[in-house]
Amino acid sequence: MNLQIKLNMKKIFIPLAILIIVSLSACNNKDKKTTTDNKADTIRSKMDSLESDVNEGHMGGMEKMGRLKAMQAQLERIVDSIEKLPAKAKQALLPYRDKVNKVIDELKSAGEGMNKWMNEYNMDSALNNANERMKYLDEEKRKVSSIKENILNGIQKADSLIKAKF
Repeated sequence: MNLQIKLNMKKIFIPLAILIIVSLSACNNKDKKTTTDNKADTIRSKMDSLESDVNEGHMGGMEKMGRLKAMQAQLERIVDSIEKLPAKAKQALLPYRDKVNKVIDELKSAGEGMNKWMNEYNMDSALNNANERMKYLDEEKRKVSSIKENILNGIQKADSLIKAKF
């Protein structure tokens, strides 16, 4: 009878042991999956934040483009007016005219920079590779922030020159 009990216990013990191992394994996979999901959520959150920063930089620069063009036109009119002055007056305003021309070039460059960036920006770049996408978005954030800064600085310089008393 002892042998009979041992055989019955083996029949119960082996399936029970397998059930326990499978259960523990499932729990471990669930923890790993949660960790993986949390990591994926963190990466997605960072990507969303970078995308938002890129869009904000773009919109911030674009909303100033009208003012940039208006300032550029106003500075060009100033240069045209200086060119129509008598030689002595024109000579006296030569340093001012040179500053104005320099700022006109900066405004043109800032506007061209935004247009070039918009033509080259690829919203769908590396969608299937999170690491590459984050690198791309980080670089685009840097580019568009620099362009926006160029636009704002150009407008500020233009405004100062227009208001300057000579």
